[in-house]
Amino acid sequence: MATEADTVDAVKPRRRIEDYGLIGNLNTVALIARDGSLEWFCPGRFDASACFAALLGDARHGYWYLGPSAGQNVQIEREYLPDTLLLKTTFTTPGGVVEVVDFMPVQWDCHLIRQVRCVEGEMEVAMTCAPRFEYGRDPAEVALENEGEAHQATLRGTEMWLRLAATVELGVAENAIACKLSLHKGDAHTFVLTHCAAGEDFPPIPEADTARQQCAGWWREWVSQCTYRGPWEDAVRRSLIVLKALIYAPTGALVAAATTSLPEVLGGDANWDYRYTWPRDSALVFDVLLRSGFEHEEEEWRDWLLRAVKNSHCRLRALYTIDGGMGSQERQIDWLPGYGGSRPVRVGNAAGDQFQLDLRGEVIEMLHLVRKEGQAMSAEIWSLQRHLLELLEDDWQQRDTGIWESRDAPHHYTHSKVFAWAAFARSIHDAEAYDMDAPVEKWCRLRDLIKEEVLAKAMHVRDNHFVRFYGDDQVDAALLMIPLLGFLPPDDPRVVATVREIEKHHCSPEGFVFRNPVTGFAGKEGAFLLCTYWLADYYMIAGDHAKAKKLFETVLGVRNDLGLLAEEYDPASKNLLGNFPQSFSHLSLIKSALLIGAHQKVEFSGDDES
Repeated sequence: MATEADTVDAVKPRRRIEDYGLIGNLNTVALIARDGSLEWFCPGRFDASACFAALLGDARHGYWYLGPSAGQNVQIEREYLPDTLLLKTTFTTPGGVVEVVDFMPVQWDCHLIRQVRCVEGEMEVAMTCAPRFEYGRDPAEVALENEGEAHQATLRGTEMWLRLAATVELGVAENAIACKLSLHKGDAHTFVLTHCAAGEDFPPIPEADTARQQCAGWWREWVSQCTYRGPWEDAVRRSLIVLKALIYAPTGALVAAATTSLPEVLGGDANWDYRYTWPRDSALVFDVLLRSGFEHEEEEWRDWLLRAVKNSHCRLRALYTIDGGMGSQERQIDWLPGYGGSRPVRVGNAAGDQFQLDLRGEVIEMLHLVRKEGQAMSAEIWSLQRHLLELLEDDWQQRDTGIWESRDAPHHYTHSKVFAWAAFARSIHDAEAYDMDAPVEKWCRLRDLIKEEVLAKAMHVRDNHFVRFYGDDQVDAALLMIPLLGFLPPDDPRVVATVREIEKHHCSPEGFVFRNPVTGFAGKEGAFLLCTYWLADYYMIAGDHAKAKKLFETVLGVRNDLGLLAEEYDPASKNLLGNFPQSFSHLSLIKSALLIGAHQKVEFSGDDES
């Protein structure tokens, strides 16, 4: 249980990232620790100001605890109710067993429900709801409304109000609501947290048991559309549910992760806000959703993409807000000490102003795959694709910040150039295959020109492997996309040499792939799970199924007990790092399962040269 005495250790975090579980309602999410302490919640939408922010600090920054009272010897187990996002945590003490079920009804956008029930013996249970508005800075103004059987309290901030309704009498404790329960077998209580804008009326409170049944039914009906058949089906279905939970229902946009500022380097400053929509991530996510049987989500994303590009003056930006806006001004929240002392805590993301050349190729790759899946595409989408290619005619020769969003000087990143090639290659295929109007001859010249330049300028002068950018001498894990996109076949000597360099300089003994060379960055960042899946995919298309399967299952083993993944994994400490849960990691799990488990082919359309 979180207490006011908790402090942040600058080296060892209060909790591991994998100790958290996720619930959500397709508008926002909450993260709940193993012990029952809810420590991250942004009411209303993913990128709203958090009212519980102990995840990035301690109890002083807002939490909501529901679980055994302090001083008891407790064993904890937790799981999602099958094929849902309803989280059940079971607390066992020598005297009894209590279950807590946490969920957010998807039929609403404003309720968070916690139900506690004693299933064996007896147990003392405590509840403390201590919000701190504006990312843990501002305590709430608390007012009780205990009248008869109606037990309610309001917790007011300047811009946001919360109401806690309960089936038990509530009390006040230092800008918080609290109570203690002495539960015996069969006893059960419910707590419902509702929010509204300051000065508005709270929405009606749903009947909790009915809401629970409806919520569980909704998730089960949604995931039943899954067409994946093969090994690791439970992991695929769980990752699909996580991806759905990260989609903002009002617009169809997907956030990269549920959190901000969980560190890539523990104690360091690589702490970024991922509660935004990256077209790159989204294109890959909606590709795997479509290939797994979920057509509706992909169609919604296309609509969102059109709106977002129009909002950004017909240029594709690196990231957008979930409603398609361009507002991503970055600021530091200096009153939060950060996860494990990792500062600064950032809100907003300045990467929105970066030039990332590969984005157009990523989006066009996804549109190409949608057409190959037989989905109808509007004339407006083709017009957008042609417009992106018109811009790319000049832009492909520019330096950019690359897929890793470097804040150093721009370079001619090889990965970016390869995706520029893919943009033209896929579009040529589509224009010819679907008889669409296009300047195909010009696109062919540009496709060939880009490939010629990459093969001339992106090679190591002595060792005949690709380098991360022109003139450099190091490889980059992103170069694994060269064979995965079909730029060159997996057995091309230049590709084989590049993979060997990645294995030599970027891999842990277990096979986890680091974004940077292990020698220079050991202990400074985690391995990128996305890149590790890329390596497993390469082994598969290179014909080594056993090696691909082994590496895939190695990565599968680092999920937490609920099947959730962050952006990175530290093989030394065996802890997850980075924002959590992370859409890139979960989409890569599904994509690799489709390739390695279900034997779906990698897309090489447009590759008519070697």
